[in-house]
Amino acid sequence: MSGPEPNGLVLRPNEPLGAQQAAMIFVRRPVPGRVKTRLAAAVGPEAACDFYRACCEHVVSAIARCPDLQASTHIFIFFSEPSDESEIKRWMHGLLPSPNSLRFVSQVAGDVGARMQAAFQHVLALGYHRVVVVGTDIPDVSGATVAAALSALRQHGVVFGLALDGGYYLLGLTAVRPCLFNAIDWSTERVLQQSLAALRASGVADVAPLDSLPHLRDIDTVRDLAAWLADKLAARDNEGAVSAVGAGATLSDCRRLGHEGDEVLRAGNAGVRSTDIPGCAAVAKAGEEVRVVQEAQGLTSQVARILSQTSVPY
Repeated sequence: MSGPEPNGLVLRPNEPLGAQQAAMIFVRRPVPGRVKTRLAAAVGPEAACDFYRACCEHVVSAIARCPDLQASTHIFIFFSEPSDESEIKRWMHGLLPSPNSLRFVSQVAGDVGARMQAAFQHVLALGYHRVVVVGTDIPDVSGATVAAALSALRQHGVVFGLALDGGYYLLGLTAVRPCLFNAIDWSTERVLQQSLAALRASGVADVAPLDSLPHLRDIDTVRDLAAWLADKLAARDNEGAVSAVGAGATLSDCRRLGHEGDEVLRAGNAGVRSTDIPGCAAVAKAGEEVRVVQEAQGLTSQVARILSQTSVPY
């Protein structure tokens, strides 16, 4: 069966699942004035749109290319406007080497709670046992984070990836929990606490520890953008954050540190931007300590350029 369903989702023909877990990525078509409007108020709609596009491409690529997810996880692209389907598909197909692995679904109308609830209902009804949803405006979301969330759902019914602003950037469920999507003050610092209170009131105690996933910075305003850039620059100067990889490290060893397109930093702080994992292996085989900064290629320099061009104080 295909076509619109009563809940507004556009379904695709049924197909064998072949996987028990799924990652849903909420995506908007990057059009100036339609994305990152609070950021656009300070940096302009074009710059805000460019940032969102780069951030979205990083998140989708990081998840789709993650070795720990490729064989076990189906990826759903939930796009915000039904009329954008063809443009979203063209965009995603130009981004990934194997775009046919993606499944495209239109979000329902309504606030973010209604959209997430309908998305979980749709994907869990297909037979998946573990499902996570992530947005596309958190630059530090990685495939490893999504894999860790899905792993946590093997022991727990709910997992959150906490954002530094009091909300969350990732939600994972094994069953639909309507209490999480109603009577929540979205886009406020109360989101997480209200969500946890709703779970307690509904008798749901099977929540993964809140430190199961890294706490990440959501980017809504120019101040958020400046803080994210400061975090990145500080991390590059932090010699104590280096991960040790011995001489003769294998390709698999390097994959545990990062994924294709990540930035590789030597312990001496000399950056080696690598577009492939073998580049990481070459550094490791030299017997040096390396650190992988998971970020979109060139995103740090793009953010620095955006901030240098704004006259709004932050």
